[in-house]
Amino acid sequence: MDSLYDFYAHTCSRHGADRLFSTGMTYSETLELVHARASFLQKKGYGRGKVIAVLSHNSIEMCITFMAITSTGAKVLPLDPNLGSSNFAGMMKKAGAEAVYTTPEYSGYFRGLKVFPLELNEKPGNKTSFRKTAVKPDDIAALFFTSGTTGEPKIVQLSHGNIFRTALASAEFFRTGTDDMILCLLPLFHAYGLIAAFLGPMAHGSSLCIQPSLKGPDIMKSLEENPVTIFPAVPLLWELIMDGIIARVKTGPKMKYRIFMFCLKRGYMLRKTGLGFVPRAVFAPVRRAFGSRIRLLISGGAPLKTSCAHYYRSLGFTLVEGYGLSETTGPILISSDRKNIAGSVGVPVKGNEVKIADADKNGTGEILLRGNAVMPGYKSFKAGKDVFDSEGFFRTGDLGRFDKKGNLFITGRLKNVIVLSSGKNVYPEELENYYNQSDLIADIAVFGLNKNGVENVFAVIVPAEINQNSYRKILNEIKRLNHGLPSYKIISGFAVSHDPLPRNSTRKLLYDVIKECLGRGIYAEDEGAEAVSLAELTSGSPAEAMVIELLKKKTVRKKLFRGETPAQAGIDSLGLVDLWAHLEEKLEVTIDINGLKSIHTLDELVTCIASAEPSGHGSIEDRIFQGKITVKPYPLFSPLLWVTLEFMSLLFRFFWKLDTVGMEGTDLKGTIISPNHTSYLDIVLVACALPRRFRKKIYVQGTADFSFLRFVFPLIPVIWVDEHNTIDVLKKSSDMLRQGKSLIIFPEGGRSADGRMMDFRTGAAYLAKQLGRTITPVAINGAFDVWPKNKKFPRFDRSLRVDVTAGEAVVPGEYKDQESMTAEVKKRIRAMKKDINGTGWTS
Repeated sequence: MDSLYDFYAHTCSRHGADRLFSTGMTYSETLELVHARASFLQKKGYGRGKVIAVLSHNSIEMCITFMAITSTGAKVLPLDPNLGSSNFAGMMKKAGAEAVYTTPEYSGYFRGLKVFPLELNEKPGNKTSFRKTAVKPDDIAALFFTSGTTGEPKIVQLSHGNIFRTALASAEFFRTGTDDMILCLLPLFHAYGLIAAFLGPMAHGSSLCIQPSLKGPDIMKSLEENPVTIFPAVPLLWELIMDGIIARVKTGPKMKYRIFMFCLKRGYMLRKTGLGFVPRAVFAPVRRAFGSRIRLLISGGAPLKTSCAHYYRSLGFTLVEGYGLSETTGPILISSDRKNIAGSVGVPVKGNEVKIADADKNGTGEILLRGNAVMPGYKSFKAGKDVFDSEGFFRTGDLGRFDKKGNLFITGRLKNVIVLSSGKNVYPEELENYYNQSDLIADIAVFGLNKNGVENVFAVIVPAEINQNSYRKILNEIKRLNHGLPSYKIISGFAVSHDPLPRNSTRKLLYDVIKECLGRGIYAEDEGAEAVSLAELTSGSPAEAMVIELLKKKTVRKKLFRGETPAQAGIDSLGLVDLWAHLEEKLEVTIDINGLKSIHTLDELVTCIASAEPSGHGSIEDRIFQGKITVKPYPLFSPLLWVTLEFMSLLFRFFWKLDTVGMEGTDLKGTIISPNHTSYLDIVLVACALPRRFRKKIYVQGTADFSFLRFVFPLIPVIWVDEHNTIDVLKKSSDMLRQGKSLIIFPEGGRSADGRMMDFRTGAAYLAKQLGRTITPVAINGAFDVWPKNKKFPRFDRSLRVDVTAGEAVVPGEYKDQESMTAEVKKRIRAMKKDINGTGWTS
C-alpha cells in the first residue's frame, strides 16, 4: 500500500459483501459512493496539494467524504462543530483550505469559500470517471488542530502512511474481524476517533454503528438494538456511565445497594476465589444493558480513574486503556486485553517504539515516541523541529515510567511538575489519580501555589455532595488519604468548588484558569467562606416556615439555599406560574402578579409570599383564565399586512410550489395552532396556508427579537414573548382565545438548527387545558431546505418544494395533563413530517 486509497480499495474488495455501516450499507457500496464523490472533486479541480475541510458531527456522509477527499490526494481538515462559529474562518485560512463540506446549520459560517453539502447527491457506480492519483506514504493526508492548552493551537500533519499503518496495527492488536461491530461514538474530527472508531475497525472488515447522540438513553438504545462488540470512549463517559449505574441502584432498597457496592469493590477478588457466580448474578442486569455480544471496552484521550477501571473489571468487562496524541495518529500504546493491568497504557502497537528521557531515581521521565504513527511535523510552526530529539523521537511533554514488564504508566505533564524548595518533584496528575479514588471527591486539580516565597502542593476540589458540611468532610478525607503518602507529596492546602472545574475540549484541566478563579476568591478556602455561599434558606416567622416547606415539596428538595434562583431549583418561567398558583391555593393568599417579575432568588420569593394578603379575589389562574378581559383585539386587519401576505403567497407558489393540506376543512375558530419551526419563513407560510376567511382571526406568539416589525406593519397581530413576561403573555393569549381568536404557538420555542424537531414546551397545552381549547398540529415540510438557520437569505430554487399540512385536532379532555397532551401534538406533527426535497435534512 502507498496511500489511503489503496487501503480503501484493498479493504472494500476483500469485504465487498460485508456491511460497513449498521444501516446495511456494504463495503462495495461505500467504495462506489467514495468514487462518485472523489470524481466530483477531481472535476472541480481538487487534488494533490489542495486542502478541503469537513465540518460535521459523526455521520456516514462524513466518513465517505473523508475517504473521498483523501482518495484524490487532497488533504482533509476535520473541524470540531462544538467550537464557536467565529473560529472556523481563521482555522480555514491558517490551514489553507479552499472548500468545505458541511451540513446546512454551518454553511452560513463560510464567506468567500466554496461550500459543498455533506449529504450524498452524487450518483454512484461511475468508476471510470475517478482517476487514481499517484500518492506516496509520506504525503500529507490530514490536518488536525491541537487543543491549544499552551499557547497558540498548532496544526498536526498526518501522512497517508501514518493513518493506514496505524489503522492496520490497531486492528491487528485487537484481533477485529467481520463479526465485530464498533460503536462509533468518539468524534471523528479527532485522531483518536478516526482510528479507534472508523478506520481501525474498517481494516479487518468490521462494521460501524454511528452514534451521533451522547445522551445516555440513546447510547444504551444503540447497544440494545445493535450487536456491538467493541465500545471505545473517553474516560469522562466511562465515569458518567458508572456514576449513573450507581445512582440508579442507590434509589432502590438499601440492602440491594450495599450488596451491589460490595460486589463492585470486590468483584475481581470474588472471581479469583471461585465465587464469581455472586457478582455475575448481581451484575446481570447491567451486562444485559450493554448487550450480550460486548467483548471490549476501550478508554483513551485522558487518564481514567483507577477506581473506575476496577469497577468495570468487577462488572466482568474487559476495559483497556490506550495512550496517544494527535501527533501520534491517536492510539500508539494500548494495554493488552489478555493481560490487562489497571492504570497502565500498555506497550506500543506494531511499528512504533517508546523510551523515557531524563528519568529520575524512580524511573519517571519524559515520554518519547518514534515510529509509523508519529507525524512528520507541524504545519507552519517555527518550533516544530524542537519537538524531535537527535534520534527522531517525538517529545510528548508527558511524563511516565515503565514497570518491570515494560508496561507504560502515565504520571503527568512535564509543564505541570511542582518543584519544591527541597528539590523534590511532585507530579500533580499522580496525586489527582490517588485522591480521586475517594467516593467523597467528584473532581480535583492539584498544582503548585507559591505562598510567602515557598512552593506548596495545593488543590481545588469538587465534593461529590455539596452541602454546608462538605468542606469539613473533605478536610477529614484529605487527612485520612494523606497517611498513605510521603510527607513531601501531601496536599498542604485546598479550596472547595461548587461548580465543575474548567476543562478544554479534550477534557484536560485548565490549571491557569483554575488558579485565576482561586485568586479571585471564587473557591471557598475555609468553612466560613463555604457557609456564606451555601447558607440554607431558613424561616424568620411561621408564615415563612410554611412557604419554605411547600417549596421543598414542590421542588422535591430536602434543602433550599439563600441566593438560589428559581431556575437553579428546577423551576422555569411557566413552572413559576404554576408554583405561584399552587402556593396561593395552599396558603389562601393573593399574590401580586407583577411581583413575579421582580423576584430573582428564593429568599425574595419566600419574603414576598409570606407577606401576601389573605385571598379574596380568586387564584392567579382564575384571574388569568376567568377574570376580566383586559386585552382587546385590533379593530381591523392591517391592509398592508394583507397585501404582503397575498404577495408572499404568490411568491411561495411560484418558487417553491407551496401546497396546503387539510387547512380548508379544519375549524380554526378559537383554537391553538402548533407548527414545527425550522425557518424564518414558517410564520408567513402558516399565515399564507390559512383560508383567507380566518386570517383576520389569527394572533401569533412571536419572539420579542422581532418586535421592530410592529413599526413596519401597524396593527400586526403578534403577542411578543421574552423570558421575563410569561404572566403578560399568558394573560394576553387567554384574552384572545376567550374572544374567539385563534393563536399560533411554535412549541419548540425556537428554530431548529438541523431541520429535526427539538423538544416541545408545554405552554400551548397549558393554555389549552385551562381554557378547554383544542390544538391543531401543523407540519411544515421543506422550509428548512429553502431557508435554513444561519443562512442570510432563502434559496430561490424552483426545484425545491414546501408544504403545510394540518392534522387532526388534539382535544384537551382526552389527556390527563399538559405533558401528555404536548407529547401527542409532537407525535402527530412527526407523523406528518416528510422529506419532500430528498435532502434528508427534514426527517
